[in-house]
Amino acid sequence: MRRIYFDNSATSFPKAPGLGAVLSDYIENSCVNINRTESNQAFENFEFLYSLRQNLCKLFGFENPEAIGFTPNVTYALNWLIKGLLKKEDHVVVTSVEHNAVMRPLVQSGISYSQIPCDSAGRSIAKKAEELIKENTKAFILSAASNVSGAIQPLDKLCKIAKKHGLLVIVDTAQAAPYVDINMKKLGIDALGFTGHKGLLGPHGTGGFLLRKDLALSIDPLVSGGTGSFSDLLEIPPVLPDRLSPGTENLAGLCGLSYSVDYVMKNLDELRAKSTRNVRLFCEGLEKLGIRIIGPSSSEERTEAVSINCTEVSSMSAFLLEEYGIETRAGLHCSPCAHRALSTYPEGTIRFSPGPFTAEEEISICLTAIERYLTIK
Repeated sequence: MRRIYFDNSATSFPKAPGLGAVLSDYIENSCVNINRTESNQAFENFEFLYSLRQNLCKLFGFENPEAIGFTPNVTYALNWLIKGLLKKEDHVVVTSVEHNAVMRPLVQSGISYSQIPCDSAGRSIAKKAEELIKENTKAFILSAASNVSGAIQPLDKLCKIAKKHGLLVIVDTAQAAPYVDINMKKLGIDALGFTGHKGLLGPHGTGGFLLRKDLALSIDPLVSGGTGSFSDLLEIPPVLPDRLSPGTENLAGLCGLSYSVDYVMKNLDELRAKSTRNVRLFCEGLEKLGIRIIGPSSSEERTEAVSINCTEVSSMSAFLLEEYGIETRAGLHCSPCAHRALSTYPEGTIRFSPGPFTAEEEISICLTAIERYLTIK
């Protein structure tokens, strides 16, 4: 049976063309550790890492490539930022559609929070944010886009409020990058977490954070260990990026991510246009079937995450896979806060997320399959 992939919000597929060959070549020919082995290949590895840092700076409007830390995913990155920048006595303001990658570290750390209300489409109501600020509020932590409703959040308005009150702004770009313009300098974002395996079309096990330089030099690192530098010290190295780079990094994955981010940057306009077109076609098809879409109706106001509510979402998901080879996700999507805000808790939604490489024929097949399921049920 043909594989039809509709879960790009979980991880992208296909990946950047040629990524498999790049990963294979690294494993076969280029394995060596940076800052350890005296090797010409080590210098080449340093170069691809620096190129990756430069491209991430261009993508996110950031000026300090040395203040980028690499992690296995955005969840690790957000844990670094939350646990390194905040204390138990702090209070934070979050959106009401945050992923558990934000909410669980907050709860685990005993940090109090207030949630910005959202409208019926899952967009934060910015004017409600200011009244949530308390004397001990330290930061706004903001998901750039919901992984349930696909709603792009009003970062510009929320960042202005945070900056007005001298608060840190931490942004989760897991569902937004690279399809939403996010410029850290213009928006006043202090810290940003990203993942490599979703919209950046890279391999699993890659991600990281971009952190204002003074914060990068003062943050209490979540992990510490060997860096290949300052080996005479028992303290964490005082320089960047060493301070943010303990142990051996996932160099094979980062080599792949460097390649995929370069591909994305060179083809960004085309990738964005294809993604927007595919989301629009799919949403128009759902509307013709009389299906209510959770989230914004306009493809310009949403990402590729398209959720619908129906009885027995797991049953529909299983039917689509077994009968048509269509891969989706059903349930709460690790975001119970969003489902409560959207009134889809506890049953959740079935989420479809076409990507830039989804074919128009695959969209038609998926819509036909949904129509058949609804007819049968």
